[in-house]
Amino acid sequence: MFTKTAVGYSHLMAEDETTTAKTIASCREIMASLIIQHWDRVVDSPGDNYLAEFPSVVDVVQCAMSVQNQI
Repeated sequence: MFTKTAVGYSHLMAEDETTTAKTIASCREIMASLIIQHWDRVVDSPGDNYLAEFPSVVDVVQCAMSVQNQI
C-alpha cells in the first residue's frame, strides 16, 4: 500500500481555500491517472490523500517518480 498526503494541507486551506482546492484537484487528477497506468488500484481517496495498492515495490517507485516528475 502507498499513501500520499499533501504537506501543509490544512494550513494552505486556511490561507487560500480556492487556490489550494484547485491545486489539490489538479494534483489528484495527475496522481489518479498515473496510479492507473502503473497497474494498481486506488483503495480510497479521502480528503488530501490517496491509498493505492500496487502489485510490487518496483511499481510503487516507478509511479512515485512519475508523480514527482509531472507535479
